[in-house]
Amino acid sequence: MAWQRSGAFAQGLWDKGVRSIIVGDLTEEWYLYAIAHPVPSSKHIVPNLERYYSHDIVQEAMKMYKTVSEDAGIPEVERLFGDIFCDLQVHLPVRLLARDLSNAGFPVLRYEIRWTPEQMRNKGRFTVIKLFSSYIHC
Repeated sequence: MAWQRSGAFAQGLWDKGVRSIIVGDLTEEWYLYAIAHPVPSSKHIVPNLERYYSHDIVQEAMKMYKTVSEDAGIPEVERLFGDIFCDLQVHLPVRLLARDLSNAGFPVLRYEIRWTPEQMRNKGRFTVIKLFSSYIHC
């Protein structure tokens, strides 16, 4: 991250002939993470997050989100887990990359897809890249 923040990453891209970057994410991506990692109750949220992040990061992240009761329904638990995991895995990294490239004077376009057409939803089995590619070809 220090390399990225310092502008050296942007300079390395420029040196290799990359002249701009497009990065983006899907606001409803929480759903993909929720179905990929079953969380049948609120007690499963932290252990699932700790499969990817250190205990300290998970504890700090948990302080930033609402809590759900132990008897919360699966949809509410899935949404909370999906929101937290997606923020850590997708939304935050995309924003940090765009910020750091922009701060280094590197041309970057950041996009956000806020809606997914119903016909594109295949039980959650699609990626942002596929979705983005389909928009380019339309």
